[in-house]
Amino acid sequence: MNAIIILLSLLMSVAAGMAQDISTGPMLARSSSRSEYLRGIQTDSTVLASRMRIMGVDESVPGQITASVIVLDAEGNLLPLSLDRMSMLADVACRGSAPTPYELSSAGSPRTDVTPEDVSLYVLIDNSMLSGTLTRDVILSLQRSLAGGSSADAIGLGVYNQSSTNVLSLGPLSSLTEVLRLEDVPDADGLSSLYTATQSACRILSSAPGRRALVVVTATADNATPFSTTEDVARVARDAKVPVYVIRIGLEAAGRPLRYITSSTGGRLYTLDEDQTASIGDIVSEIMFAQKWASSVTVRADVQDFAACQSPWLRLRLESPESAFAITDSIILTPIDQAIETSPSIVALFRDTTDTDLREYYQSLLAISEMLSANASMTIELTGHVSSDVGKNGDARALERANQVRSFLIANGVLSRQILVRSDGSRKPRYYFQTDGTRRLLNNRVEARMFSNGSPQHTITVEQVDNEQTAMIRLKDWRERKLNAYFEPVYDDGQTRYRIKLWGFASLDDAKLTAAEIKKYKPAYSIIE
Repeated sequence: MNAIIILLSLLMSVAAGMAQDISTGPMLARSSSRSEYLRGIQTDSTVLASRMRIMGVDESVPGQITASVIVLDAEGNLLPLSLDRMSMLADVACRGSAPTPYELSSAGSPRTDVTPEDVSLYVLIDNSMLSGTLTRDVILSLQRSLAGGSSADAIGLGVYNQSSTNVLSLGPLSSLTEVLRLEDVPDADGLSSLYTATQSACRILSSAPGRRALVVVTATADNATPFSTTEDVARVARDAKVPVYVIRIGLEAAGRPLRYITSSTGGRLYTLDEDQTASIGDIVSEIMFAQKWASSVTVRADVQDFAACQSPWLRLRLESPESAFAITDSIILTPIDQAIETSPSIVALFRDTTDTDLREYYQSLLAISEMLSANASMTIELTGHVSSDVGKNGDARALERANQVRSFLIANGVLSRQILVRSDGSRKPRYYFQTDGTRRLLNNRVEARMFSNGSPQHTITVEQVDNEQTAMIRLKDWRERKLNAYFEPVYDDGQTRYRIKLWGFASLDDAKLTAAEIKKYKPAYSIIE
């Protein structure tokens, strides 16, 4: 009987090992179960490649673009990249033009018989009200995929809404289960200050040992960072030598700002459907492994050659005589800095028609106060909004809420002349269909726009486009003409459209003068508000 029990125990141990089938030690074991993501190393050179992934690019050296690449078999095992055995082609394509081929000058794979440098990884999770159970899903997935990994590598964990909270300091991977408890994580609530939180996480990693990487998991776009842009995020990450990877859940968060942040820092953007959160741990594992084992491919091209084109993409194509199908992957290039901002940003929400409590937003409002107090030439415009069910006094109620924020800022050192207040009532909801309490709450808000040396009492609507990506491109065009511009979503004829607006006009005469001057650009509209 004892022999049978021992045999059953051995079988159960083997089965458990096969189910996990992941190793993060100095040498990765070969995976024998199918996986889309990197989880092992293949030593058999005859195995065919199944997929390739560009994990990031380095554009810092003139005349070359160096891509970090992993090539995997069907089980997620890493294959050594050899241009002697594999044929790889590279090209760059700009929007609306044919791709231009470029020569590959070198390719190198790390030695798998040498212990690689340790990795310090920080995972930053969107915990705003629209994220739902995302934080819980990410933690459970990380615990399944990483908790039994190498003790030499380190992981930390933070969550963010309008403020950031460190819930697990950098430590061994085992701390995911030994230290972290789900009940210690705050409930999802509040806004999404993704840009500010990302910069804070990069600073946490800046002094970490070994190789470093930041993974941001988000289901929502930044809606609460009033004086920081994607360019600021990229600069902080590059100074800290931290590549930023983003795992986007669903399509609520616009892809263009996230692609810029990731690619310009040497990282990559992943996008998952909302029902694929169980894969997040596998992706984070892949990112950690790639810091150790990714191959480098150098393309003889200068990123500045593409500064004048829209959305340049680098594409790598891997061909093998043993396979009839080529494997490709692409990543956006960033020849110029892109200061994509959250404008207007939300600075406070109100849970019902009588709510006057700003305590949830003290931290972010104090940061705004400090910025304005230190820069007397800066001004903030506060705009109050209410949901459609507030009633006939919507304009007055929205103005009252904006004035509550104004009073808080003045009490914390901001000059009254630096603050402008107005009301849009219920005319500009974030969500036209209030399908749940969360979306209704986001319609009961105060928004802010920060600016210098001007007063945005008037705006000029110049055009309307069908999608957010086109709106981003049009903003860039207007800003290159030295004009302040932002876009706002509007509901028009059953569809969401995006209106491009110029702002920063202290008087009606200033707005009229600019409207006359921009006629040479042939705007679709010149509506002054």
